[in-house]
Amino acid sequence: ECEYPKPHPAPYTEGMRRLGLNSQNAIAFEDSTAGVKSAVAAGLVTIGIMTSRSAEELAECGAAMAISDFDDVALLASVRSALSAPSSLGVAPGVTVSGRSQCTVTALVRGLDTEHQ
Repeated sequence: ECEYPKPHPAPYTEGMRRLGLNSQNAIAFEDSTAGVKSAVAAGLVTIGIMTSRSAEELAECGAAMAISDFDDVALLASVRSALSAPSSLGVAPGVTVSGRSQCTVTALVRGLDTEHQ
């Protein structure tokens, strides 16, 4: 529970505090404009998911990029690039993903790591 709901940054800042993270080692995945605004206001690189909003709407709210789903080629290319140069996605090395996206992104990164070997 947070005192303020999205689009306030409190849900993200509190979540990062509880996990011992900061905005330099976390990424947000959001499919709503309120969620994107919340994550961006908390200083997170935010990837919009186009489930109910267009890429343009998500970008207007501050999303660094928009993807259709976790199999989107744009996400794969960005993660591949981030593995070779973490700052290319705007985050520091050791990115942590939590929530519903954790398993998908962990599997994605592991698969890309295997490709780089």
